[in-house]
Amino acid sequence: MAPPEQPLTPHDPRTVGEYQLTGRLGSGGMGTVYLGHRAGTAGQVAIKVLAPHLLDDVDARTRFLREGQTLQKVTGDYTARVLGVGFDGSMPYIVMERLDGPSLHAYVCESGAVRDPETLTRMAIALARALAALHNDGITHRDLKPGNILLTSVGPKVVDFGIARVVGQTHHTPAGNMVGTPGYMAPEQVTGNGAGPATDVWAWACCVVFAARGDHLFDGENVVDIARRILDGPPSDAFSGVGRLSPRLVPVLRRATAQDAAERPRDGAALLRLLDRSGATATVGSFAWDKLVGAR
Repeated sequence: MAPPEQPLTPHDPRTVGEYQLTGRLGSGGMGTVYLGHRAGTAGQVAIKVLAPHLLDDVDARTRFLREGQTLQKVTGDYTARVLGVGFDGSMPYIVMERLDGPSLHAYVCESGAVRDPETLTRMAIALARALAALHNDGITHRDLKPGNILLTSVGPKVVDFGIARVVGQTHHTPAGNMVGTPGYMAPEQVTGNGAGPATDVWAWACCVVFAARGDHLFDGENVVDIARRILDGPPSDAFSGVGRLSPRLVPVLRRATAQDAAERPRDGAALLRLLDRSGATATVGSFAWDKLVGAR
């Protein structure tokens, strides 16, 4: 089931560049995602537009355009494809493939935690493959979380690369500032010591636990409380919910949430090798992802 399309409001544009808009797919702090198509064609696309109040914000424009440029470098099967980046006057926009499923966060909120062992294991492996492709392309996502994972009929797709880091690009983050979403940050993000591929591996583990338990691995009253829990590390029973479904994932999750980034799988490819050695990849066969999407 695709995310519900909402009608355009009187304040929404009717066209962006050469695309005609037909509805709204969602909105956030950075902008709005519309459903649309190129004039004279039938194929639908998703068009992300920077929020009007941010058009004069240099940092916001830079981050928005960086997301489009980053997505254009991505080649994996489990990441959203970008079809183009452009300007409509002074307004930047990103054209992406239209994805047909809810986010992992929305799915769990509506349907509850994943209870099928094979589904959980396949999801963990697919997300590891997404990271392997990103890291092979020189990209660190830095904000992997359930809200940035869409469950589509062809498998999970990682989206939202607004704060991704690309090898060779210069990104300035003030010293001591945390970059990411608190409950999914690795210790090095909490302390402001930078982020690399192993940071995404930590977030991968947090997302797998969320899928299996239906709640966050690290939660708290406020950001400071969450940060303290992250620096304390996962509690002893953190992976018991995963263990009941897919015990072979548990040792991989423990390695992936090592406090020292050097003790985790160094990147998505190393994570996949560890999953293979654990026997997790041998427990699953082909999978009809559309069953998961259609089960809502």
